[in-house]
Amino acid sequence: MLKNSFYRLFVLGLAFIFFLPSSVFAEAPPYEFSVMGVDTYQYLDNLNNDDAYIFRDKMLARGWLKYMEGYNTQVGELSFSYAAPSDIMYFTGHGEWDRNVNSKYGCCCLTNWRPLWPHPPDSILYWDVDNTWNRDIEWAIFACCHTLRDARWKYTLCDYPRAHAIYGYRDVSYDPTDNLIISRFFDYVPNNTLYDCYRWANQDNDLFIWAIIGHLSNIGDYLHGVKTGATADSLSNTDIYRWYYDGGPAAVLLNTDLKSAQLEASYLGLEVDAYVPEEPPELSPINVKPEVVSEKELKQWFARPLRGQGNLPTCTIENGVKRYVDDSYVIECFPSGAIKYQRQSPIKTVGMSEEEALRIAKGFIEEHGTLPEDAFLADTGKTIQEDLETGKEEVLSYTFTYNHAFNEIPISGVPGDAIVVEVASDGVTYYSRLWREVVGKSGEVKKFMPIKKALDKSAANIYGMIKGFSTIKIDAIEPVYYSAPFNKTQSYMLPAWRLRVSGDGNHSYLYLNAYSGELICAK
Repeated sequence: MLKNSFYRLFVLGLAFIFFLPSSVFAEAPPYEFSVMGVDTYQYLDNLNNDDAYIFRDKMLARGWLKYMEGYNTQVGELSFSYAAPSDIMYFTGHGEWDRNVNSKYGCCCLTNWRPLWPHPPDSILYWDVDNTWNRDIEWAIFACCHTLRDARWKYTLCDYPRAHAIYGYRDVSYDPTDNLIISRFFDYVPNNTLYDCYRWANQDNDLFIWAIIGHLSNIGDYLHGVKTGATADSLSNTDIYRWYYDGGPAAVLLNTDLKSAQLEASYLGLEVDAYVPEEPPELSPINVKPEVVSEKELKQWFARPLRGQGNLPTCTIENGVKRYVDDSYVIECFPSGAIKYQRQSPIKTVGMSEEEALRIAKGFIEEHGTLPEDAFLADTGKTIQEDLETGKEEVLSYTFTYNHAFNEIPISGVPGDAIVVEVASDGVTYYSRLWREVVGKSGEVKKFMPIKKALDKSAANIYGMIKGFSTIKIDAIEPVYYSAPFNKTQSYMLPAWRLRVSGDGNHSYLYLNAYSGELICAK
């Protein structure tokens, strides 16, 4: 319990202003979390707090105590400081182009250049060192746009007790995708560092604009209660780095027979400047079937090279997903046909050229399902480690993404069909494979709704799901077949308009139903 009476009064005073956390009168549990979300804004588009509720429920299921919970008018600048005694904090809401967090109804009240958790009064120095982990925040997750573009967030990690890392985004993030990401994050938690949990959860959902700012000595943190748990607090202000992904799929207009014309249009918060087909395409849906990988094939792919014997790890099944968990790696098999493999790896400079990494990636694919004839390389990305003291950048891994097409129309989705391979200093650390074979056309051929009409219909919904309020720019539009994500089964694909949202060196996609113009989803 808190030992200093002055600080106790300070905490209780804040509780009176906002709301009373359950941990004020209860005996302190091993670990505590705080969760905050804003869905109703006065001047900005409203969001939902579903990802915050998922985070809360997942933490409670792990036996953590909810130190603080607040939504809408309960969330303010003092709320962020007040969350400091918990071990981890989650915030969902809008973020500004100038990197602030919109943490309050109708306005921005949290600046990014000063510490979120200011140096505590002298009385905190009397805290029992053994209990410090329950009194200072280690990690914060900001599910909002833009925030970690600005390196000045590093200053929030400089006071003592020192926070370890902030997880967030450098560009535009989306409301529905946050639900998928935080759910996937917790899928990874039992076996991986928080660093890998966060970046792989985003990679699984094709959100390439993730970023992490934290102490280098803390990048090996596991969530408390997992494996070795968190590393010790850093005593340095000069070991703060930013990790981010440099890349993201470009628009690939494979059908060169489509004559294009430039479209320029403006909507509230949305600007379009892209070349589009002069005449809307005419396409029918297509029937597809997933790859099916047998237990025997899994053993051939993974058992021998990874374990030196013919057996896979013990299999557990949850919600139809098969998981084979070893001390060093995890294999997942989804009802959709998707297969995912992840392996722990030291965080160090990759030490090879992009060409050499691609050779390793291709070799791995050939040994684990082969590279389909219709596959093409759609993206080459890099995981970057940036020293915020010197500005020096190093490449930690290369990631290669293969997509495919039908009759020169790309197959694309959220994240949809793809083969993705990450190559780090010691080989392949991530392999994701979802490949649905086209077996014929389905239904009648229909003409696409003209893109201008589709945008007129869906522009408000598009802007409403963006977790920032800077102008959204669409710089490429093309017809695709929409591929469902890895956690969804699919027997046919609908045609769609794919819209590329241009960011600060990164891109993300929006999809509109080709026939109705309705927004499908975002990535």
